[in-house]
Amino acid sequence: MPWFVFAYFLYYVWLIIPLVVVRRTEELDRVIAAFALMQVSAALVFFTFPSRMTRPTDLPDDLAGTTLRSLYAVDPGWNLFPSLHVGHSMLVALLCWSYRRDLFPVVAAGAALIAASTVLIKQHYLIDIPAGALLAAACMAAVTHGPRLALRSDRAEAQR
Repeated sequence: MPWFVFAYFLYYVWLIIPLVVVRRTEELDRVIAAFALMQVSAALVFFTFPSRMTRPTDLPDDLAGTTLRSLYAVDPGWNLFPSLHVGHSMLVALLCWSYRRDLFPVVAAGAALIAASTVLIKQHYLIDIPAGALLAAACMAAVTHGPRLALRSDRAEAQR
């Protein structure tokens, strides 16, 4: 479904949301830590269990088909499990649940649309979706309930 490529690109807007939603520096440090933990965790899985997507070659010659062809040209379809598009989008939704519940319904709906798009444009297999969502939940839990990170404000207090 080539037109879902535009929902797939919504992901890049979603990456900006934490900068708007999270106000305090120490909270932003935790958000950055969650994203970093997700990247490292996914990279370990990618290295250990490499995967590849076979994609369609018969795409329409309209705007969606041309855009999807361009995406396929720059993204060769490696490292699928877990989906970081899903993981990052879900992490943003979880952040909105924590910091801005008024935005949560819209952000969660956008995250679901991004997740659906990853399968509908053949960027990911279906199993990659729950894997990305679970990774986001685990990373959020790790930085929220795990050992306290040595953040800038913590270091400033320790120096006093």
